[in-house]
Amino acid sequence: MKSAGSSPLMLMARFFWAGTYLGSGYIFSGQIEFIALKSQQLGGRLMVLRCLLSLLYWLQFVARQRFLRELRMPASARKS
Repeated sequence: MKSAGSSPLMLMARFFWAGTYLGSGYIFSGQIEFIALKSQQLGGRLMVLRCLLSLLYWLQFVARQRFLRELRMPASARKS
């Protein structure tokens, strides 16, 4: 019995996806280098921005978890 992963159509699809990623990397290599250079120049400021965004995400996560925990509590156990 032949597996579905070895059909010519699947092989063509795999080459298409690989070619798409390689081609987009080749086409946008200049922009990728520009972004890497700018992020290297920004260095510390970019790291501070990342940390602040991570902190904001974490605070939202904690608030959501508290809200969900409150929803799971019975009404008699909730604070007024």
